[in-house]
Amino acid sequence: MASIDKTAYPRFKRTISERELRAAYSPSLAEMDWAREMTDSDETRPSLMVWLKCCQRLGRFPRLAEIPAQVIEHVRNEPGLPEQVGMTDVAERTGRNHKALVRSRLGLDGDQAAARKLAEQAIRRAAKTKDHPADLINVALEDLAMNSCEFPAFSTLDDLVSQVRAEVNGAIFTLAYGRMSFDDHARLLAMLEVDPATGRSGHDRAKKSAPRATVTKLRLQLDHLAWLDGMAGASDAWLKGVPASKIAHFAAEARALDAAEMRDYGEVKRIVLEACLLHQARVRARDDLVTMLCKRMNTLHNKARELLETIRAEQRQRNERMLAVPGDLLSAAKEVDLAARNAPNPWTAVRRRHETGRAVLETIETNGGLTGLVAEHEALAAFHGDNYLPLLDRFYRSHRGLLLRLAGVLVLEPASADRRLLEALEFVRANATRTSEFIGDEYTAEEEAVDETTGEVSTVTVRKHVDVSFAPEAWQKVIADKRRPGKLVRRHFEICVFSCLADELVRGDVAAVGSEAYANWQSQLLSWQDCQPHLATYCAEVGLPTTASSWRS
Repeated sequence: MASIDKTAYPRFKRTISERELRAAYSPSLAEMDWAREMTDSDETRPSLMVWLKCCQRLGRFPRLAEIPAQVIEHVRNEPGLPEQVGMTDVAERTGRNHKALVRSRLGLDGDQAAARKLAEQAIRRAAKTKDHPADLINVALEDLAMNSCEFPAFSTLDDLVSQVRAEVNGAIFTLAYGRMSFDDHARLLAMLEVDPATGRSGHDRAKKSAPRATVTKLRLQLDHLAWLDGMAGASDAWLKGVPASKIAHFAAEARALDAAEMRDYGEVKRIVLEACLLHQARVRARDDLVTMLCKRMNTLHNKARELLETIRAEQRQRNERMLAVPGDLLSAAKEVDLAARNAPNPWTAVRRRHETGRAVLETIETNGGLTGLVAEHEALAAFHGDNYLPLLDRFYRSHRGLLLRLAGVLVLEPASADRRLLEALEFVRANATRTSEFIGDEYTAEEEAVDETTGEVSTVTVRKHVDVSFAPEAWQKVIADKRRPGKLVRRHFEICVFSCLADELVRGDVAAVGSEAYANWQSQLLSWQDCQPHLATYCAEVGLPTTASSWRS
């Protein structure tokens, strides 16, 4: 039974404020005049006015004992009727006449059989997508109000919801059960058996929540998804046509029960609830995997940034030493120049260049030699600026196999026409076994070609260059080597692809099939065929023209 407190079913508040009494239960002058015309004595007038105000407020006629005394007193005192005038002294027949007068004034249909039929139809429509009893009762109330029907008793609506909900859910259970094979039935029933070694059932294992995004946990999560797919890989086919909200409710019901409680259900319901639990677990596992991927890539970038700062701190002394070298070179050249100027006999240009070169070379040897200075300069130049991306390689190596496995498990699709990143990911997977530092940027692909003469469509193999324009400018400097045209730095290119993939998954530019949090947002939009019937109403509400010619004018 649904709790009335969780529904919109109208009822009196436990405590009614003076302000609410005046706003909701004060009869207007027109209502007082109408009540005076409809009754022939002061003794019966309060009854008519109370029923009028209660029905206006509740959309139904409450039981007499349900009406708060302060409401009766307020309605009676407004027109100044005597205190001894009440409602209990009114004859039953008079009360029925008063209710009929109220229905006529409010335009309310009092046919309870018609109201129940209308409510049942509304509940049956809503039960295909909703499952919570309170939601279904609220849908029925909305339909009844729109059709100016007097609300039935709450128990009537509650019984209708229980009956219709059981019928709709039973039909779904039967449909899904019939789509499964006998092996599927046996496998799902075995989920409720407790393993003596671990003391846990497959039902409990399916409820597993997402672990922390560590390398080990990510590997375990991949194993968990593989197990789920093995148990219910065909759940999409089993539950085809069942609204996602119903699947989620059935899964939540199964998740709230342990294996022993699940065994109390009939076989059909038990198996379908378990199928919904596994289906939702597969969706959640994919969501968790994508989230863990994004977190791991974010962790790698943070570690690379921290390493860059550490290297900078260690190199400050080296920076000071390297800055002193140009000063020493200039000082040596200046001393040669002064010697040439002060010499009794002018130096020739050849001698000046010779002496300057000798002084420079001596200064270089004094500061560690040419080879040492070149190595020192390259070390400083490598980490000059804020580009920490070259440092990601040392953290990526321990993640490489896991990330490639993850890319093979997840089915990814673009949320737009841009496929550059996903083509680059396929290129990375195709070269997963390569160990060389550099790889060529060419690959073979199959494309459809149309013969211009016959119009026949055939598949041809073409060679393409991987398009790296999806990568930001900072990555462009890292993944390509200017000294090797047509080559990519393999490890840096792989890290670039996984980093951009994590970013685009978060932004929604790339979607994970079978996921919910990272699903393709375009597939969740209404089609034009669904929108067109509501176009005129929508345009009228927002004040927009409905035709293109109206826009132009």
